[in-house]
Amino acid sequence: MTGDVGFDRAFLTETAYADDANLAARQAIYRYQVEPFQFFPWALDQVEWRGNERVADVGCGRGQYLAHLAGEKKAGALVGLDLSTGMLTSMRGRWPDALEAPALVNADAERLPLAGGSVDVALAMHMLYHVADIPQAIAELRRVLRPGGTLLVAANSQGGLAELHGLRWEAISSVAGHRVEPWNWFTRFNLDNGAPMLRVAFEAVELRRCDRELQIPDAGPVMAFLDSHTLPEGVLPEGLDWSAVVAEMRRRVEERIAEEGCFRVISRVGVLICR
Repeated sequence: MTGDVGFDRAFLTETAYADDANLAARQAIYRYQVEPFQFFPWALDQVEWRGNERVADVGCGRGQYLAHLAGEKKAGALVGLDLSTGMLTSMRGRWPDALEAPALVNADAERLPLAGGSVDVALAMHMLYHVADIPQAIAELRRVLRPGGTLLVAANSQGGLAELHGLRWEAISSVAGHRVEPWNWFTRFNLDNGAPMLRVAFEAVELRRCDRELQIPDAGPVMAFLDSHTLPEGVLPEGLDWSAVVAEMRRRVEERIAEEGCFRVISRVGVLICR
């Protein structure tokens, strides 16, 4: 397995994020938080908004952050950038009619089509671990920010959702008949190793965490989450029967729910505020 596995742009745009279906399945499990909590507004509230900021959401995904900013009139001009045209199409199709739509641009985080110093606030929300050259993307985010501007980065902690990720790899190893080394996007950039990377380009980097417990009562949402993680070529053993892996994951999920009454998960996420 090479260090670049999974970071081929074609894999990201044509398989992992051809549209917003996989991301929607992963986000759906958060409705089962023990204490209801909305991460999107909480994360955005870490910025002191004046109301006229020029905002660039890099890797804008399904557009929830932009929609919240537009709906609450927290900022001024909004632009969403994403490597996946399919993701941008999905976002455009589900944008609320009542809200002014942001400009949407198909763009690579490593080569942002924005002028230097043209943005007051940049968002990089749960996306830097997908970038092949993370330092280059961080340098681009710094370049497009005006002096005194703010970069808000959302990420997972390395141990976040360990119950889900652990079960997947246990099932993969069981079907393969030998231990398969776990692979996870988040090892490349997370709340624990991300701050030192950001401090290369930013003088001040502040970490704020937000851990939450989820209790998922049935197997459906768990399986949707697990099956939404498309794994790149080179991660799984050659010839592995994925349908058998799915069946094994379901068996383990249902067994745990039968024993404990729900599938318990700890979400460990947060933001890095960079100035």
